Amino acid sequence: MPSFLSGANITGLCKELKDNSAIEPNLYEKYHVKRGLRNSDGTGVVAGITNICNVHGYIMNEGEREPIPGQLIYRGYNINDLVANVEAEDRFGYEETTFLLLFGHLPNPKELQNFCTYLSLKRDLPTGFVEDMILKAPSKNIMNKLARSVLALYSYDDECENKGIESEMRTAISLISKLPVIMANAYQVKRRVFDNASMIMHPINYEENTAQCILSLLRPDRQYSKIEAQMLDTLLMLQAEHGGGNNSTFTCRVLTSSGTDPYSAYSSAICSLKGPRHGGANIKVINMLDNFKANIKHWDNEGEVADYAPHPPQGDKRRLGSHLRHGTRRIYRIRPARRYPQKEGFRARQGQGYRGRVQAPRDYRAPHSRDIPRGEGLDQDYVRECGYVFGSRLPYARHSR
Repeated sequence: MPSFLSGANITGLCKELKDNSAIEPNLYEKYHVKRGLRNSDGTGVVAGITNICNVHGYIMNEGEREPIPGQLIYRGYNINDLVANVEAEDRFGYEETTFLLLFGHLPNPKELQNFCTYLSLKRDLPTGFVEDMILKAPSKNIMNKLARSVLALYSYDDECENKGIESEMRTAISLISKLPVIMANAYQVKRRVFDNASMIMHPINYEENTAQCILSLLRPDRQYSKIEAQMLDTLLMLQAEHGGGNNSTFTCRVLTSSGTDPYSAYSSAICSLKGPRHGGANIKVINMLDNFKANIKHWDNEGEVADYAPHPPQGDKRRLGSHLRHGTRRIYRIRPARRYPQKEGFRARQGQGYRGRVQAPRDYRAPHSRDIPRGEGLDQDYVRECGYVFGSRLPYARHSR
C-alpha cells in the first residue's frame, strides 16, 4: 500500500497547498501589510524603542537610503572605543561589555571583579544535565542543541515562573555563564557521534574568563595562547549585541509579550538566530570559503577568485549567493552618546535617530575582526583566511594602531 506522503502524492499535495494559499503581491501594498520584516522600500519596520544598543548603517537623503560606514553603539559607547580601550590596556573586555549592556553603566574594578566571579561560579550545569540532555540526544547543529538545552533548564529552576525583575536578572546571568559550557559539551558530543572523532570532556576551570573557558573546554590539551583568547574575547564583544530590532531580539520580545517564562523566550531567540538569514549566515561564510578552496587552485589569488565567484559551475548547488540578508526590523535609539570615564581621547560618537538594518558599505565589526594578531600561537593559514574574509589581504597586528 503506497504511503500517503509518497513522492508523487506529496508533490501534488504541496502544489495544492501553494495554489490554495498564494497571496497576490499587490494586496500587501493595498492593505499596508509588511511582508515579514521589511517595508516595501526594503527598510526595516519600526519594532520599538531601546536605549541598550543601536546599529547605524545608513541615512535617508532626499528619500533615498545612503549607506555610511557602520556604527555599533552599546549604551551610548561606540564599539570602536570599547575595543580600542581594552586593547590599549592589554586585557579582556567581554565581561565588562556584558555588565554595561545589562546594567547601563561601565563597572568599577570591584563591580567587575564580583561580576566575573559570579559568572564563573554559575557555569556548572545541573547534576545529570549533560548526560540526559546532551550525551543522550546529540545534534548535528550546535545552535539547535543550545536552544533545546536552554528550554530544558526550565525544569531545574524552582523560580522558573517568577516574573520579578530580580529573578529575571538572575536567570539571564545564569544563562550567560552556562551557554559556553553547553556549547562546548554539545560540540564534543557532535564530534564523537557525527564526525567519528574523539570526545574529551574537561572539568570547568573557575579561574578562567568566558573566552578562556571556551578555548579550554574545546581543546583536547586545554592549551591556548593569550593572543588566541584575546582575539576570541574581541569577537565576543563585537557579537554581544546587535540592536533591539534584529530578528532574534524581536522574537524574544514577541514571546515575552505573552508573559511566558524567560527560558522559553530565550530558546526561541536562539532558534531565530540559527537561521541562515541571521546568525546562521556565519557558517554559510565558512561553507563559501571551503567551496572556494575546493574549486579554486590558487584561492588566495584575487583575480582567480573573482573569475570563479560570478560564474559557478552549472548545477553546483554548493555555491553560496552573496545576498545573505539579515531579517531585521528598525528600532529607534533614544540614549545620547557618552564618553568613557577617565580615558583621555576616548570618544563616543553620537548615534543618530535613524532606524534600520545595516546597509553600510562595511560591517562595523569587520575592522576589529580583521585586526588579527600574528605570531606564535596562531595558525598562519587561518590568519590569512580571516584577512580575506574581513577585506584585508594582510591582517593588521592587534596593537598596530
